Amino acid sequence: MYDDRYGTDWTTLDREAAVERAYALGVAAACGAPDDHERDRLIAVGETAYDRSMIELAYQEGKTHAYNRKRERSDEEAVWAELVGETKPTSPSEREFFPGALSRVSAMLPPERQPDMLELPSFLQRNQQN
Repeated sequence: MYDDRYGTDWTTLDREAAVERAYALGVAAACGAPDDHERDRLIAVGETAYDRSMIELAYQEGKTHAYNRKRERSDEEAVWAELVGETKPTSPSEREFFPGALSRVSAMLPPERQPDMLELPSFLQRNQQN
């Protein structure tokens, strides 16, 4: 499954590609085709601890989603096709499925307002009714 779609002959990957592959590898592992060596290689792609944890999370999410789907249907090929798809992605814009948990964490996004624009909590504000 995983080898047919992605292959294991890569030398470098960006974080997004590693996350996608980790998710698919988790699905494959739940469908009876674990590959711990490939998992370790994917995790090693991460340059930071955050990147490595995102790749590991993608793997675990793939396994969890596949186990849940396998409860509904026993056909592992159908589970793979539903969660990962059949066609090989050709560009980053064609990446198929990223669970919501793997999207950008809102705490890591820049604030919408400048820090000096923050409002004081009501208990710290002076009473305006003099």
